[in-house]
Amino acid sequence: MKKLLLLLLFSSLCAITFIGFQIYLNKEMTLLGTITEVSISESEGYGGINDNFFVSFKKTETVSNFEDIMKSAKRKREDVNREKPDYDILVQYQDDNYHLLHLLLGNEGEESAFMYMGYEHVYYITPDATKELRQIINVED
Repeated sequence: MKKLLLLLLFSSLCAITFIGFQIYLNKEMTLLGTITEVSISESEGYGGINDNFFVSFKKTETVSNFEDIMKSAKRKREDVNREKPDYDILVQYQDDNYHLLHLLLGNEGEESAFMYMGYEHVYYITPDATKELRQIINVED
Protein backbone atom coordinates (compact mmCIF):
# COMPACT_ATOMS: atom_id res chain seq x y z
CA MET A 1 0.00 0.00 0.00
CA LYS A 2 2.89 2.36 0.81
CA LYS A 3 4.48 1.66 -2.57
CA LEU A 4 1.22 2.43 -4.36
CA LEU A 5 0.81 5.67 -2.42
CA LEU A 6 4.40 6.68 -3.19
CA LEU A 7 3.91 5.82 -6.85
CA LEU A 8 0.74 7.96 -6.98
CA LEU A 9 2.48 10.84 -5.24
CA PHE A 10 5.47 10.64 -7.59
CA SER A 11 3.18 10.45 -10.67
CA SER A 12 1.21 13.47 -9.44
CA LEU A 13 4.40 15.50 -8.92
CA CYS A 14 5.63 14.59 -12.40
CA ALA A 15 2.30 15.59 -13.95
CA ILE A 16 2.24 18.90 -12.08
CA THR A 17 5.83 19.62 -13.12
CA PHE A 18 5.07 18.80 -16.76
CA ILE A 19 1.94 20.98 -16.81
CA GLY A 20 3.81 23.84 -15.12
CA PHE A 21 6.63 23.57 -17.67
CA GLN A 22 4.14 23.69 -20.56
CA ILE A 23 2.51 26.81 -19.10
CA TYR A 24 5.97 28.39 -18.65
CA LEU A 25 6.93 27.66 -22.25
CA ASN A 26 3.76 29.13 -23.74
CA LYS A 27 3.54 32.27 -21.66
CA GLU A 28 2.28 35.31 -23.54
CA MET A 29 3.80 38.77 -23.59
CA THR A 30 2.61 41.08 -20.83
CA LEU A 31 1.10 44.39 -21.87
CA LEU A 32 0.84 47.24 -19.37
CA GLY A 33 -2.45 48.63 -20.65
CA THR A 34 -3.73 50.34 -23.76
CA ILE A 35 -1.00 51.08 -26.30
CA THR A 36 -1.09 54.65 -27.59
CA GLU A 37 2.08 54.84 -29.70
CA VAL A 38 4.73 52.55 -31.17
CA SER A 39 8.12 53.83 -32.36
CA ILE A 40 10.65 51.71 -34.28
CA SER A 41 14.36 52.19 -34.98
CA GLU A 42 17.15 50.07 -36.43
CA SER A 43 18.86 48.26 -33.58
CA GLU A 44 22.47 48.80 -32.61
CA GLY A 45 22.53 45.66 -30.46
CA TYR A 46 21.30 44.24 -27.19
CA GLY A 47 20.97 46.25 -23.99
CA GLY A 48 20.29 49.71 -25.34
CA ILE A 49 17.78 51.39 -27.58
CA ASN A 50 18.49 53.43 -30.68
CA ASP A 51 16.27 56.49 -30.19
CA ASN A 52 16.64 57.54 -33.83
CA PHE A 53 13.18 56.19 -34.76
CA PHE A 54 12.42 55.92 -38.47
CA VAL A 55 8.71 55.29 -37.93
CA SER A 56 6.25 56.14 -35.19
CA PHE A 57 2.56 55.44 -35.40
CA LYS A 58 -0.42 56.51 -33.35
CA LYS A 59 -3.19 55.52 -35.75
CA THR A 60 -5.73 53.47 -33.87
CA GLU A 61 -5.94 50.69 -36.46
CA THR A 62 -2.15 50.27 -36.83
CA VAL A 63 -1.58 50.39 -33.06
CA SER A 64 -4.40 47.87 -32.59
CA ASN A 65 -2.86 45.51 -35.18
CA PHE A 66 0.54 45.81 -33.50
CA GLU A 67 -1.05 45.14 -30.10
CA ASP A 68 -2.75 42.01 -31.48
CA ILE A 69 0.59 40.79 -32.82
CA MET A 70 2.22 41.31 -29.40
CA LYS A 71 -0.64 39.48 -27.68
CA SER A 72 -0.20 36.53 -30.04
CA ALA A 73 3.52 36.13 -29.20
CA LYS A 74 4.37 33.00 -27.23
CA ARG A 75 7.47 32.14 -25.24
CA LYS A 76 8.55 28.78 -26.64
CA ARG A 77 12.27 28.59 -26.13
CA GLU A 78 15.19 30.71 -25.00
CA ASP A 79 17.51 30.50 -28.01
CA VAL A 80 18.18 33.25 -30.51
CA ASN A 81 20.00 32.47 -33.73
CA ARG A 82 21.26 35.97 -34.58
CA GLU A 83 23.94 38.09 -32.99
CA LYS A 84 21.89 41.28 -32.80
CA PRO A 85 18.26 42.29 -33.20
CA ASP A 86 17.02 44.02 -36.33
CA TYR A 87 14.89 46.66 -34.63
CA ASP A 88 14.32 48.40 -31.31
CA ILE A 89 10.75 49.24 -30.38
CA LEU A 90 9.35 51.73 -27.89
CA VAL A 91 5.79 50.83 -26.90
CA GLN A 92 4.03 53.65 -25.04
CA TYR A 93 0.88 53.09 -22.99
CA GLN A 94 -2.01 55.38 -22.08
CA ASP A 95 -0.85 55.80 -18.47
CA ASP A 96 2.72 56.89 -19.43
CA ASN A 97 4.19 53.41 -18.89
CA TYR A 98 6.34 51.99 -21.65
CA HIS A 99 8.13 48.86 -22.84
CA LEU A 100 11.43 48.70 -24.67
CA LEU A 101 11.67 45.72 -27.00
CA HIS A 102 14.14 44.15 -29.37
CA LEU A 103 12.74 42.59 -32.54
CA LEU A 104 14.35 39.89 -34.65
CA LEU A 105 12.26 40.18 -37.80
CA GLY A 106 11.89 37.00 -39.79
CA ASN A 107 11.69 36.85 -43.56
CA GLU A 108 8.40 36.18 -45.32
CA GLY A 109 7.17 32.75 -44.18
CA GLU A 110 9.29 32.72 -40.99
CA GLU A 111 8.66 33.37 -37.32
CA SER A 112 9.85 36.60 -35.72
CA ALA A 113 10.94 37.15 -32.12
CA PHE A 114 10.35 39.87 -29.54
CA MET A 115 12.42 40.32 -26.39
CA TYR A 116 11.86 42.75 -23.55
CA MET A 117 15.02 44.82 -23.34
CA GLY A 118 17.15 43.62 -20.44
CA TYR A 119 15.48 40.20 -20.23
CA GLU A 120 16.42 36.97 -21.92
CA HIS A 121 12.94 35.56 -22.57
CA VAL A 122 12.11 35.28 -26.26
CA TYR A 123 8.53 35.54 -27.55
CA TYR A 124 7.82 34.20 -31.03
CA ILE A 125 5.10 35.17 -33.49
CA THR A 126 3.80 33.08 -36.38
CA PRO A 127 4.84 33.52 -40.01
CA ASP A 128 1.42 35.12 -40.69
CA ALA A 129 2.01 37.65 -37.88
CA THR A 130 5.51 38.25 -39.29
CA LYS A 131 3.97 39.09 -42.66
CA GLU A 132 1.59 41.58 -41.02
CA LEU A 133 4.42 43.07 -38.92
CA ARG A 134 6.57 43.49 -42.03
CA GLN A 135 3.71 45.43 -43.63
CA ILE A 136 3.30 47.64 -40.54
CA ILE A 137 7.03 48.43 -40.48
CA ASN A 138 6.98 48.73 -44.28
CA VAL A 139 9.82 46.26 -44.87
CA GLU A 140 10.07 44.70 -48.31
CA ASP A 141 11.87 41.47 -49.16
